[in-house]
Amino acid sequence: MFVDTKRSSNDTLVDDINTAYRSDPSRSLLVKGDRELKWKQVKEIMDIINDGGMHTMLLAAEKKKEL
Repeated sequence: MFVDTKRSSNDTLVDDINTAYRSDPSRSLLVKGDRELKWKQVKEIMDIINDGGMHTMLLAAEKKKEL
């Protein structure tokens, strides 16, 4: 997982997000993942972010490709 271009982990995610936010407080928090992720994995990350005090975030998903 990444915050901007910096690799992050479950243990450092909230601190990494806070560092990025301090550098530009007008930013929005966008959570996005690739199509290989399961919803459970995304929810775990969102729960970590929420527990860290950030309750508003945007969620992006890949659009299904037309065949």
